[in-house]
Amino acid sequence: MRYIYNITILLLFSSIFSCASTKTIDIVKTETPFYSVDSVFLVTPSYTFSHNNFTLSLEVERLLNVQEYYFPSSEQLRVIIKDAKGKTILNTSESKSFFSAISPVEPLFTGEKKVYAYSHNGVNLFEALDEIEVYLILPTKPNEMIFNKRIKLIE
Repeated sequence: MRYIYNITILLLFSSIFSCASTKTIDIVKTETPFYSVDSVFLVTPSYTFSHNNFTLSLEVERLLNVQEYYFPSSEQLRVIIKDAKGKTILNTSESKSFFSAISPVEPLFTGEKKVYAYSHNGVNLFEALDEIEVYLILPTKPNEMIFNKRIKLIE
């Protein structure tokens, strides 16, 4: 009987402490759009953070009929996330080999839009962090499109 009592107390304390240490993140945001260097594209960044999942995206709208933009490899969206001290937590291009396949930047026609997105599910990369710095990069030629933002995970 004493054994069951001890297990019950242990389970009670472990559930209290596990709930107390769990940090829930719930952020949904669309940032102010920005223009590519030569104003060919209008880029709208957005992100969603929810507990163990997050999605980061860049919506690209073609404003001018200039077809010189292309991806020099199969990599279309690079995501880099750093902690407040500058330590890299995630780099989607790290230790990867991309095909040398030239492809045009979509959308191809003026007025159309295309969303380039990265989603991560399962592991909470931000458990012990209050703030992160996010870099979303479309590694295009002749000019890359880069979004950089510090995001507070706890208010």
